[in-house]
Amino acid sequence: MLGITTAACLLFCLLSSAEYLVNDLVDLNADRQHPKKKERPLASGKLNLTLTWIVAFILPLIVLPLSYWLSSAAGLGPAFGVVATLYFLLALSYTLFLKKLVIIDLFAISGGFVLRAVAGAVILGFPISPWLYICTLLLALFLIAFS
Repeated sequence: MLGITTAACLLFCLLSSAEYLVNDLVDLNADRQHPKKKERPLASGKLNLTLTWIVAFILPLIVLPLSYWLSSAAGLGPAFGVVATLYFLLALSYTLFLKKLVIIDLFAISGGFVLRAVAGAVILGFPISPWLYICTLLLALFLIAFS
């Protein structure tokens, strides 16, 4: 169980990393104009732009099928893979257009935290209580709104 959980955590980290790369690529020009964000690896030119595009494209192509495989290997059917796919699609939607919509952006980010919690419960085979959704959503909203 520890190996499966560790693999699931690693897959979500890689998926998140791919999404952060996409977000930085989309925001590249704006980041270069920002006083603090211009120091980020992509905006400052410390990170190769072509390599970043390649990694951002290839990571999900590797991680999502592995998520379905891990889910199946753990005897969960496609459950974990579905949650990973939903997480990636939500994060991608946030990067491309949801972050420009007031209030919706907060719920999109919070939804990502909820999907991470759900993924953990799914890969462990735990039943998911409505309280998991509610508490994770409210805590994420609180942290986002007051940070």
